[in-house]
Amino acid sequence: MPQFTESQTAIRSLSGLTSFRLTAGNIVAAADSRVVTAPLILEYGITRRVTIGAVIPLVETRSVVSARLNPKLGLANVGPNPTLTNSTAQAAAATLVSSFRTAATQLQQKLTQCTATPSGSGCDVILAQQTDVTALIQSTGSFTTGVETLYGTDPDHPGQALVPLNDSPAQQAIYARIQGMVAQYGKYLPTAQINGNVVGAGGPAALGALQALLVNAGYDTLGLVDRASIGDVSLGITMQLVNSLVDSAATRGYRASVSGSFRFATGQPGSRNTLFAVPTGYGQPGLQIGGAADAVFNRRYSATAVGSFTKQIGSVDVVRVPNAANAVFPLSDPNPGTFSAGDILWLWLAPRVRITGFLSLNAQYMLTHVGADQYSPNSNGNGTAGVGSSTSQALGFGFAYSSVGFGGPMGRALPVELTFSHLETITGSGGPVAKAWREQIGVRAFLLR
Repeated sequence: MPQFTESQTAIRSLSGLTSFRLTAGNIVAAADSRVVTAPLILEYGITRRVTIGAVIPLVETRSVVSARLNPKLGLANVGPNPTLTNSTAQAAAATLVSSFRTAATQLQQKLTQCTATPSGSGCDVILAQQTDVTALIQSTGSFTTGVETLYGTDPDHPGQALVPLNDSPAQQAIYARIQGMVAQYGKYLPTAQINGNVVGAGGPAALGALQALLVNAGYDTLGLVDRASIGDVSLGITMQLVNSLVDSAATRGYRASVSGSFRFATGQPGSRNTLFAVPTGYGQPGLQIGGAADAVFNRRYSATAVGSFTKQIGSVDVVRVPNAANAVFPLSDPNPGTFSAGDILWLWLAPRVRITGFLSLNAQYMLTHVGADQYSPNSNGNGTAGVGSSTSQALGFGFAYSSVGFGGPMGRALPVELTFSHLETITGSGGPVAKAWREQIGVRAFLLR
């Protein structure tokens, strides 16, 4: 976290531990995201081979986030600064700084007097160790500045969010240095009155401190993220190329079609300042071309294959260009830019077996390749950032009750198709690739003429 650099530097300077490495501890976060899509799909057959259609999805996304900072003790060496919430601790630090600076001023005046009048009271000790006296005065200046920077003394010097734990080696080294400086002033300037102290953190930071850090970096707090809106609306056309299954009683044959559609930018992209925000759509236009094929091997066994390629068009403005792989850390301030999602290529294959009548079971396999997101500009100064290209594979199963198609009574007034499918990601490369489950329920009704 870049925000901790100043704290680490101040702790090293005050404690004298030049190898000190600040750690706020361990963060554990888990998010369970759910996307519910209810698409309204309208299709109209212009001819026996050409169909036009529209898809209007209603999308609700919900992420339940659980986050903890330091669920187990022993990893952090810093904690919340007491002076930020405790006026007594701030006053003690201010008193220490004021009294040290007063003592340094008095010692400098005494050194000047002794240089002019060596026979003065106490001058023999000061002049005998003049180099040490000068070093003490100089180190007092840097030490008190460090106390103001790290612990805070007043509204103009609020201090850092994190300071060493009270029982940590760093805080103990700071206490020892204070005591050593007090002893030196007592040796050279017995009349010096040095009061006050600094207070270390009583314990490591927890969720409240993590939330404050996120807010200071321009993020929303971690918690429930719930959104609902119309998704990306699309209009398309499908053309049937071949069809040897014109007879619903056919027990062997095939059919194939190609399609193309245009996706409108009606969905809402996820907020870049809200962690785990799931978009309701791309929010940018896209062109999709695809194909589908059915094959019937006999009255019991058949299969369907579907594939498509989506070309993303244009870009959307974003308030934050992310780190590589959309990583949260380093926790940087927002940097606006533009975003374009990666192109998508996917293939879906479903072999099925008819159990009886209108009921069939199927297995499913889906291969998806997503191109790298494009951001401009980004923190590296070029045109790519965020999630890189990825390839995932998913397996699943489903069943369908259909009075349409192979062996079904197409002459009925309202043929219907009821489907359920479960699809689960099993492997992924690149990315990162989310572990995802998809439960899909479908209801289709056909108006015949």
